Amino acid sequence: MRMARSCWAAFAALSFAVGFWGLFLPLLPTTEFMLAAVYCASRGSPRFEAWIRSRRYVGPLLESWEAERAIPRRAKFVAVGMIVALRGHQAPS
Repeated sequence: MRMARSCWAAFAALSFAVGFWGLFLPLLPTTEFMLAAVYCASRGSPRFEAWIRSRRYVGPLLESWEAERAIPRRAKFVAVGMIVALRGHQAPS
């Protein structure tokens, strides 16, 4: 049982790390990885789950998804803005 909880906690940490990078990399999904992190943490470490939900940028995103099954408009605008900003920094083909 302890081994299973450790594995769930490890998957939660990995999902959180990938989701965190998704905040900065435009085409890497944040919401899906954060949902996976919360799910895995709920099975492996409820304390880690509470910590994830308390994060300023992640908590509202998760709450919105769980309540409405939608990504907040602000998050969409930020994602599109980052795509546009990064696209402008690419070398011309």
